[in-house]
Amino acid sequence: MAYGAKKGVQPGDLGVGDFFGFAGAAATGIVVAVALDFFQKKEASAIVALNVFMNDFFGQSVPLFYVIGALMAIGAGSTFVFEPTTRSGAFSTGVGLLAAIMTALPVQQTNSFGAAAAALPPMPLEPVHSAPFHYEAQPRFASYTPEAKVYRVQNVRAGYVIMNINVTLSGGPGMPENLETMIRNGQARARLHSSASGMTWGLFKGAYQTSSNSITFGAPVPLSAIGDSSEMGVVIEIPGYAILQSKRTVTSSESVVNWPLTMRPNNQPLWMQRLRTPYAF
Repeated sequence: MAYGAKKGVQPGDLGVGDFFGFAGAAATGIVVAVALDFFQKKEASAIVALNVFMNDFFGQSVPLFYVIGALMAIGAGSTFVFEPTTRSGAFSTGVGLLAAIMTALPVQQTNSFGAAAAALPPMPLEPVHSAPFHYEAQPRFASYTPEAKVYRVQNVRAGYVIMNINVTLSGGPGMPENLETMIRNGQARARLHSSASGMTWGLFKGAYQTSSNSITFGAPVPLSAIGDSSEMGVVIEIPGYAILQSKRTVTSSESVVNWPLTMRPNNQPLWMQRLRTPYAF
């Protein structure tokens, strides 16, 4: 059956230019819907969830813009299935197609350390190193004094492995003064993931302490999320620096894990960096 015959289109009414126009309009609809989803829902967006799925499915890192390109191709091809006869109809087809895909995908939500941190009262056992940092019940920020120390915590008692993730900002503009605003707006993000349990935590939802050129996250990870051992991954995004992705193995026998990391300056806006970044979680 000829294209658009069900909608009253006669042979010869549409030319090759019309078909390319419909395909382009549908692909544009995909891009607009992706942009709205990505900038509104941020790390919980469906496009990030699809990126995670594709990385798992293909077993290799797939940059985010590859995913968007694939969606654009699907949107363009969908015009030959739904047979729109106007560019506005094709645009709506692309938007609707992505909406259907977004509905089918699970939402990528991060867990909070609130309840876990509440279960970790200060236990002054064996000192690990001097640092202006210690845990409090249900911290929003880590409270500190110049002489405070980080102490080992008995994971048998507490049921957690304490991960001190120490991030140094090497050069560049340093720690933004309006970090809290950037966190609320989704400009600054930080996530911790356990491959053993599939759980992901928002590091900015727990205890953290900043200085002019560093940030330290205190992450109490439940032993149930680690098992005997687990590959832990972090993704940290701070404006003015290259997106940091790193992994290491953590075992349940470790009570405290000190994880030093370094972020390098990058002048590219974060949204451009995110398009080139393959998200594994």
